[in-house]
Amino acid sequence: MKVDPIKNLPDRDSLDEEWISWRESLDVFGKKQANLLFIKAWKKRSDKGNFIVSGKANTERLRDYLEKRGIKIEKGIADYTVSFADEVEGFFKSALNMGKYTGIACGVVVLLIIMAVIYTLFKNPDYIVKGAAAYATGGASLAVR
Repeated sequence: MKVDPIKNLPDRDSLDEEWISWRESLDVFGKKQANLLFIKAWKKRSDKGNFIVSGKANTERLRDYLEKRGIKIEKGIADYTVSFADEVEGFFKSALNMGKYTGIACGVVVLLIIMAVIYTLFKNPDYIVKGAAAYATGGASLAVR
């Protein structure tokens, strides 16, 4: 026995995934009728809200989903702020991700320099002896003789 989608209507407090799932269940009526039913239910839900915040369900995810099906829903004022904050967050995530790879590249360069210095020191042990003597005498052993 199938559940009647009309009786399973999401409410104002429903999340976007519940509205998406409900819209998919309306496909049994055909696209045009399903869209009309969705819009009617969405407007009824919006009447209980306000123009500032349009609820938990009015997310980018839901708006993208509905736009692909030919439905456009409006945002509340706070929804624009949330969308802008999401874009800013995405920018910083990208920047931090780029920073991570830049940090790794710098670390590799520093490691290569250290390895080159160690190779040079072991290839010419006089550098080690002169460096140790200079350190022990506070640099006096480096004075020109």
